[in-house]
Amino acid sequence: MKIKIDGMRGLGDCIYMSAFVRTLAKEHKIHIATPWPELFSDMDGVKFQKCQTNLRTQAKNMTRFAPDFWSYETSFDISLNVHYGAGTNIADDFARIFKCEPTWGLPSFKGPKINKPYIVVRPATLRKEWFAASRNPKPEYIADVIEWLRAKYHIISVADFEDGQEWAEGDLPYADEIYHQGELSMPELLGLCQGAAGIVGGVGWIVPFAVASGVPAFIIMGGCGGYNAPEKITNDTMNIDALHFASPDPLCMCKDMKHNCIKDIPNLKETFNVWKSLL
Repeated sequence: MKIKIDGMRGLGDCIYMSAFVRTLAKEHKIHIATPWPELFSDMDGVKFQKCQTNLRTQAKNMTRFAPDFWSYETSFDISLNVHYGAGTNIADDFARIFKCEPTWGLPSFKGPKINKPYIVVRPATLRKEWFAASRNPKPEYIADVIEWLRAKYHIISVADFEDGQEWAEGDLPYADEIYHQGELSMPELLGLCQGAAGIVGGVGWIVPFAVASGVPAFIIMGGCGGYNAPEKITNDTMNIDALHFASPDPLCMCKDMKHNCIKDIPNLKETFNVWKSLL
């Protein structure tokens, strides 16, 4: 069967989605519209269609491919429009659309060579095109966790800042090595993360990445739990043994990306120490 998938566009959403495509690709011919073809590069026979997007990093990634890379097929047995609901469980919604169980995993990517144990940190950022301030944790919490790790680990901070488009919220955490101007392509970024002892940051693509790769991740929650609470972004098909969430108590369950959520986490150090024992 030949299946057309009009995929989600975000990097994290596409990592979630790739688990279901990996299952379908074992038995069907897949054509998928995505800005991140690299996520599906270990799947036999999958072809890619260029998608429409106005978002900066997605559009930039698609420019890495020549015009003849993309498929322009128009005839399919089934077409799937992949999405999830407002505040429902992402993986559960995808399972209903794809009508299969996920096969979690990622291709092996090549990142910068680092000759020492290292931690990748995603600082809290704000984006003009997707202004989700309520989701971010307190930036000082990320900085605190990095201070607790820096004596043992080389710290590498990654972001893609651009004036007026994306910028840091609050002070940046300490880092020994910085890639903040989009110097790393997506495969290089994920390759860097695959080689890390662990990843630290707020909710975002690092959550499904940790699930798919098995790399330990310490996720510091902010607010907007109606979309981002752990029970919304993980489910029982995932191995989350090395994925730990430090959450405010109570976690604000709003669905407002600009809400002034209370983000205090009084037991941050205790939760971190449990996660650190896994490294």
